[in-house]
Parts: sequence; structure tokens; C-alpha cells
Amino acid sequence: DMHLDEALEKLDSMNLQMPISTLIVQIVVAILALWVSRILSSRVSALSNSVTEIAKGNDANIPSLEAGDERGDIARSLKQINDVGQNALRVKAALDSMSSGVMIADVEYNINYCNPSVVEMLRKQQDTIRKDLPSFDVDKVLGANIDIFHKKPEHQRSMLDSLQDTVDSQINVGGAIFALTVTPVKNNEGDRIATVVKWTDVTQEKAIEKEVAN
Repeated sequence: DMHLDEALEKLDSMNLQMPISTLIVQIVVAILALWVSRILSSRVSALSNSVTEIAKGNDANIPSLEAGDERGDIARSLKQINDVGQNALRVKAALDSMSSGVMIADVEYNINYCNPSVVEMLRKQQDTIRKDLPSFDVDKVLGANIDIFHKKPEHQRSMLDSLQDTVDSQINVGGAIFALTVTPVKNNEGDRIATVVKWTDVTQEKAIEKEVAN
């Protein structure tokens, strides 16, 4: 009987301890899950903050570059994007500060960049340009197509499509004369991805040449 009583007591003790042990394990697992979640969340949040800074054009401080998992892959890709963006901003700053007028158009000849110099140049000649192009508005040049400068854009488009190297040209719009240096921009495969045009207002210069010739 004594042995039976001891056995029953041990069984009761085991039955009591098993649910407690299970509960303890569940609590520990929950704590670990919360801890891992917070670590991952903080790391993902840091990468997310980097994306936000890159989108703003800021030079982002990107974490986890040395990580060997997916975070590291994402971080290194973000760094490449960040470096390209910063280089582009430096190029834009240089173009913005140039005294020469610079305009850039995409493959469809939509104007996606005008530096302050070319805007000021066109603004000074806006009234003259409107003699040939009444609807011309310098404030609407950015985002417009280069066709706005030509009465017969088909001719200019065919020339630009076949352009392989830098060429010098000249246009007369309403009496305003501009010397243009047109350069195709190509990628590594040789495909044209943009066209850069340098503008120079030579109206006065040509007028003086004409007076001298007369």
C-alpha cells in the first residue's frame, strides 16, 4: 500500500507539472518570437527609411550592406540606386550652373530638362518667337515635345532619328536665330536614350554680320 500511495503521488505531481512546463515553453516561444519580430522590424524599418531618403534625393545611409541574407541583397541594390541618384544630382547641379543653354529630350523627343540659362534665353526671345509660333510659352517648354519649335517637325524628326554623332545646326524662329549643338546619348548597347541640345542665341551676332556684309 505504501508503494501504491507513493506511485499515485508521483503521478499526480507529473500531471500537475506537465501543463506548467507546456505553459512555460509557450511563454518562452512567444517572447522569442516577439524579440525576433522586433529585430526584423527595426532592420526592415531602417531599410525603409533609406528608401524614403533616396526618393527625396538625399544621400542615404544604408544599413545591412554586409549582411549575407536577403536584407544584404536589398541593401546593396539600394546603395547602387543611391549612388546613381547622387551622381545624377551632381550632373544636374553642374548643368544648372552652366552659362550655356542646355536642353535634354527623351527618345520620343519630349523635353525633360531645361537649365536656367536656356529658359532665360527663350524668355528674352519669346515675343520674337511668337511671330512664327503664336502659341509658344516658355513656361510650358518643359514636358513639351521639341516639335513646338518647328513648323514642319517631320523633317527635324527624320534628321534626329538618323543622328549618330554631334552636329551643329541653326534655326530661325520669327527672326530669333539660335545656334544648336545636338548630341545623341546612347547606352552600352548603342541605343539612343536621350538627345542633348546646347542652345546659343546668335540673333545679334547675325545682325551685325549682315550689317558688315551690307
